[in-house]
Order: sequence, then structure tokens, then C-alpha cells
Amino acid sequence: MAVQFGCCTADSPTPLAIFLALNGRWQLSYSWHGVSYRLRVRSHGFIEARPVYKGGPLCCPAYYAYWSVTWNGQRWVVRRTTG
Repeated sequence: MAVQFGCCTADSPTPLAIFLALNGRWQLSYSWHGVSYRLRVRSHGFIEARPVYKGGPLCCPAYYAYWSVTWNGQRWVVRRTTG
């Protein structure tokens, strides 16, 4: 189960939490506490777009950095990707 929280301004944190069901209970297995947009489901994980601001986060991002969050069977692996 993946949960992403959103808020109200351009640079507000949008924490991401991924839970795994272990012994009949949800256990937190990954979390990230930055800003991310456009979380997309992929095979064995997710692709998230993290905004990059130039000159301050008061307007629009200059571009997005894409990160893959993938389950390798034992743990979550986070890598920068091309989207």
C-alpha cells in the first residue's frame, strides 16, 4: 500500500509512505519526506517526479527529476531515472 500526502503550496512537503503487509499487519517499509508530484505505479514499484526550482519555490518548477522506487524482493531501491 502506498500513501502520498498533499498540501496547499508549491513547495509543501508531500510525504510518501509505502507499507507492506507482514503477519496480518501493515508495516512501514519506506518513507520519503520531500516534495514529489506525479507518482506513477510501475511494475514492482513507482516512478516519482520531484520538482527542481531555480530562484525559489514561489512559482513553477524549472524541471522535474525522476526517481524510481522499486522493490527488489528484499528492500526498496531508490534510483534517479529518466522518467
